[in-house]
Amino acid sequence: MKITMNKKVEKIKLVLEIIQAQRKLHPRRETFSIPSEEFSKLPILRDYNGLMLAFKEIEKETKENVLISISENEDSLAKKWMPVPPIITAHIEDFQEFDRYRKHINQTISDEKSISLILNSQGRLYNKKEPRLFYPMELGGLRYKIVHSLASNKDWIATKGLAEEFGKTSQEIRKTIEQIKRMIEKLLKITGDKVIENKKGLGYRIAKVKIKKE
Repeated sequence: MKITMNKKVEKIKLVLEIIQAQRKLHPRRETFSIPSEEFSKLPILRDYNGLMLAFKEIEKETKENVLISISENEDSLAKKWMPVPPIITAHIEDFQEFDRYRKHINQTISDEKSISLILNSQGRLYNKKEPRLFYPMELGGLRYKIVHSLASNKDWIATKGLAEEFGKTSQEIRKTIEQIKRMIEKLLKITGDKVIENKKGLGYRIAKVKIKKE
């Protein structure tokens, strides 16, 4: 099963954890009624459309052995979480399939955390575990220079510092880094923010993922 590792996976993991918590409380039940506030209290799950996509993905990947639906007021819910929240109903037809999918999602996230990326002398950025997935960058190009610079430093590098280093404006640096993140997600199937981290007032750095220069 192939999953692009992004925020969708994190949302799915949290949804499954909420359902699993209800399952532990009521081990003999197949259907669980969960107040939507259990979801909305988590910032990442407050996006209604994103949450609906997570529900659909769970249903699809479990071959509809896990069905999730929302009771009345879907139109109101789409605008904002209501003071008296509607009920989200989760029905598990096959507990083994539910457990299999939970294990798969947890393994996916674990694998992402342990990813090691290689930046070689030809400008190719690739996943050490999956070398067939790579991002070719032009040697001497701005994208390569930025990745190389960030990979060579453990500390944060200010946007202004990168701009001065490469003779560009801060806006050009920010735009290029966003392009790099999108390409990493597209070609390496890793969330861009997991590779290049940004924090206001500090700038950029290579996040948890290690990038080694060959």
